[in-house]
Amino acid sequence: MTNIHDQILPEGTQIGVYEIKDTLKISPFDITYRAWNHHLKEQVKIQEYFPHDFAVRANDGLSVEPRSPEDKDNFDYGLKAFLDQAEMLTQIKHPNIVVAENSLPFNGTAYLIMSIRDGVSLSKLIQSETSFAETELNSSWYRS
Repeated sequence: MTNIHDQILPEGTQIGVYEIKDTLKISPFDITYRAWNHHLKEQVKIQEYFPHDFAVRANDGLSVEPRSPEDKDNFDYGLKAFLDQAEMLTQIKHPNIVVAENSLPFNGTAYLIMSIRDGVSLSKLIQSETSFAETELNSSWYRS
């Protein structure tokens, strides 16, 4: 079995106008990178569809393909689900949700491009000792 760390795109890899800078997170179905958008001159996150149980990096070092012909249906189903979810996320505009800017079906896989926001994630807030008043939660939940 191939080690997932051998499948990560190396620093400097170009995906269109984006340049991979480092790896932020590896999940069962994707790899998230920090990248630089050379066109807009800003940092972004790129989430790459990469279900490592049934996908592998191709010999070109960039493309992603099913591990075997038997994995193709699962790979294709997951790719479609990733693209459908990405399309929905790009439609959401809310001040408390990170902006999903674009999705790119490319290299036999797909990428979700997201803005990088400063701040503390909800999961970190929940783990902390911080408590919030009900009025504070209600007033900060949605701002139009």
